[in-house]
Amino acid sequence: KVFRQGKDLLSPYILSLVKEGKEKGVFRVQSPETAVSFILAIIQCHIEAVYNKESKRKLIQNMILGKHLLEDILGLPEGGLNVSTTTWVA
Repeated sequence: KVFRQGKDLLSPYILSLVKEGKEKGVFRVQSPETAVSFILAIIQCHIEAVYNKESKRKLIQNMILGKHLLEDILGLPEGGLNVSTTTWVA
C-alpha cells in the first residue's frame, strides 16, 4: 500500500522527466508512459530488497542490474547513468 501511494506520487514526476529528456534528445524512448511503468518496477524491486533486509552484496547486485536496465529503458549508452552503490547501500 505504501509503495502504491509512493508510485502515485512519483509517476507524474518521473513521466515529466522522461518526456523532457525525450524532447531534448537525451532519452530515446518510444513511449514515456511505458518507460515509467518499467522504471517504477525497478524501484519497487529495490525497495522490496531493502524491506526484506537482503545482504549488502544482493543490494549492490540489484543496483548494478537496475542501472543497466534503466540505461536500456531510456535509450542511453552503457555507462550513461552514474549510480554509486555506496550511496544507496550503507
